[in-house]
Amino acid sequence: MGTLPLLAALGLGIAIAAIAVIGFLHMTLKGRRFLDLSEEEASGAEAADRTETNEVASLAAGSSEAGGDPFDAEGVSADRTMPIGRIPPPIGSADSVALDGPRLYGLGGEFAGASFRIRGQGLRMGRDPEMCQIVFPADSGEVSRRHCTVGFDEEARIFLLVDHGSSNGTFLNDGRRLEPGVPYRLLPGDRFALSGGKHWFEVRF
Repeated sequence: MGTLPLLAALGLGIAIAAIAVIGFLHMTLKGRRFLDLSEEEASGAEAADRTETNEVASLAAGSSEAGGDPFDAEGVSADRTMPIGRIPPPIGSADSVALDGPRLYGLGGEFAGASFRIRGQGLRMGRDPEMCQIVFPADSGEVSRRHCTVGFDEEARIFLLVDHGSSNGTFLNDGRRLEPGVPYRLLPGDRFALSGGKHWFEVRF
């Protein structure tokens, strides 16, 4: 009779130990599955980052190919540049001041007296508000919908001017008409005109 309680207690202890072992194994398997899923998600996120980085690099490389128009028709910057003041005095005068980065100044025509910052992919000029940052009135028939773009090369420290096949042309200060799609280099103080000299602009720092 004395051994019966002892055996019952021993059986109960074995059952509790077995339950504890089963519970431990169950928790271990769940933790392993969680780690495996976390590793898969991390790998997927890393692969997505690599893909996005490669796409951005490809776009940057494509936009800088030699010999082509550096201002792609579909690559209009989302920023809208607004006039920020009057035309400053000529470069080198006592009243001229250092300004923040490259700018485009209107000397005559529709934007006479206006000043625009040049940044990003440059300033596209024309009558189409969806494609251009400097937008001429709709009734400015002498200006094309997408007339030309002026940008700035940070490394070379020069301005670039490209005509987009405008009907009435883009002209340098010496009277030369730009060939469509060919980038022309401008230095600070250089001027150009749209449509035979009706609208004059100058690039400066």
